[in-house]
This record gives sequence, structure tokens and C-alpha cells, in this order.
Amino acid sequence: MLINDSRLLDMVESLIGPDIRLIHYQGVYKPARTGGQIRSHQDNDYFKVAENRTISVWLAIDDATVENGCMWYLPGHHHQLLRHEQLWDTSEKKGFYLAIPDIDDADAVPAEVKSGSFAIHHCLMPHRSLKNESDGPRRGLAMHFMDATMPDPDMLSILPEGATPILRRGPGSDRI
Repeated sequence: MLINDSRLLDMVESLIGPDIRLIHYQGVYKPARTGGQIRSHQDNDYFKVAENRTISVWLAIDDATVENGCMWYLPGHHHQLLRHEQLWDTSEKKGFYLAIPDIDDADAVPAEVKSGSFAIHHCLMPHRSLKNESDGPRRGLAMHFMDATMPDPDMLSILPEGATPILRRGPGSDRI
């Protein structure tokens, strides 16, 4: 299973430390000529992990290009959690739509990724993706990892037992 692959966990450990919990795992699919735009947001506005100890690892199943809606990063805005607005009614649970309303995306940089490669970003890195304008799909796997020594964020309370497993424990793992 990919989330237990030692090469992936070694990479994650080098960024957030030896105690690793999977906090969210999802397939991302943008069909040809559709697959809508996701406005700029920071992942930790959703996760709310203490000390911003979360990273996202995105595995490209297809080449992710500007034409098919790759992610765009906004360098220099990753130092603090920015104000977000919620773009959906939580009672309907129709998806994850948060956006940073007061941000200028003009300096965003595309993150084109070849199939089989990773894009990695910190939970405070503003990012977005645009519509798929190509004739092929853009598919990927998004894996979000947190430092397992951090207190459980409130969002975990709504999930079933075992939904966010600890994947690796470092020396002194009695801390978790």
C-alpha cells in the first residue's frame, strides 16, 4: 500500500519528523474539458493541526500540466494562516470548498508534475487549480500527513476509529 511505503514515509519524515499520521487521503479527478477550478486555499484551514505540522503529498497519475489544471502555488504567502471563506453549506457535506478571498493570485506559479512524480507542499502554502482544458483527464492522489505528536484536531472527532492511522513512530514513541 502506497501510504505505508518506506520511501514515501522517509520523505515525509524528513519534513515533519518521525511520528507520522495520515490525516486525509483522496483521489482527485478532473475529466477532460471539465474538472472545475479550485480557488486558492491553505490546507490547514481545513485540518487545523496545531503548529501547522502538516504536509500534503500529491502523486500525479497523469501528467499534470497548465492545460489540464495542474496546481498553482503562491510563493511568499506561506508564513501564516490567512482568512478563508467557506463556499458551501456544511450541512450538505458536498465537498471541500474554502478560499482565501483577499489574495492576489497574479504571482501564482504553475506546478507541472510528470506522471508518477510527487508535488509536496506545506499546509500553509496557498494553492489552487484551474479547469481542465485538455482532451484527457488529470488524475492524482492527495495524501495529507500530520506530525502525530500534535494534539488531535477537532475534525478527527467525526471520523470512524482507525480512519487516520499512525503510520510511523519515532524513537520515544511513548509521546503518542
